[in-house]
Amino acid sequence: MMNIGVTGISGKLGKALAKVEIEGVQVTPFLSNFLDCAKEDFPFPPNLPDMVIHTAALADVCKAEENPEFALYCNTQLPIQLAEKLIKNNVKMIFISTDHVFDGRKGYYKPIDTPNPKGVYATSKLAAELALIAMGQLVIRTSFISCFPLEKAFTDKYFSGDTVDIIAKLVTENAIRYSREKGIVHVGTGRKSIHDVAKRIRPNVGKMKLEDNPVNRVGLPYLKDTSFCLKETTLFC
Repeated sequence: MMNIGVTGISGKLGKALAKVEIEGVQVTPFLSNFLDCAKEDFPFPPNLPDMVIHTAALADVCKAEENPEFALYCNTQLPIQLAEKLIKNNVKMIFISTDHVFDGRKGYYKPIDTPNPKGVYATSKLAAELALIAMGQLVIRTSFISCFPLEKAFTDKYFSGDTVDIIAKLVTENAIRYSREKGIVHVGTGRKSIHDVAKRIRPNVGKMKLEDNPVNRVGLPYLKDTSFCLKETTLFC
């Protein structure tokens, strides 16, 4: 039985990962309070998992802009510290990153494409990526929607994300597949609009275009197309 630990179990992706069912795989919470790993004397729990999928993060783009130091602490410094401790215990770390490391100008991004992050959140995730790959760990870039409370969704903003349950299973499968590798893997489904996924969650959701609402509340532009190219080998070291 392979045991996969998950940080951020109270978050959307963490919760979904805990529900994934794959024969021969057990997914369990790891570190109920991720911030504890910053403590010098923080002891790891006994019976460590075979690998840890690290989902815990400050993922709210606007809050990251408003609290840049905390965003860098949560999304860059702490994952590096956690990886250092896991490596000492011979445990692989799978770092969950984001399609936001790209600027959204062209779409169909490959792992080999050069990132161009816009904003604190994306920059903090990319900084962690670079450090963790140098440490021999695996980065999975992805995106998902778990709920959609808004009245309207973009019909011309594209990504390769999907509902969180679908992405959680793909993340788990890729974490297992590349468990002995280092580098970057892009995980998602086909290119689609935000509206395409939102209407599956909320069938009566309305439509809008980027020109109707081009920036978020802190002034960052919405990224037009962060879709992934998923037709070829996805691992890049």
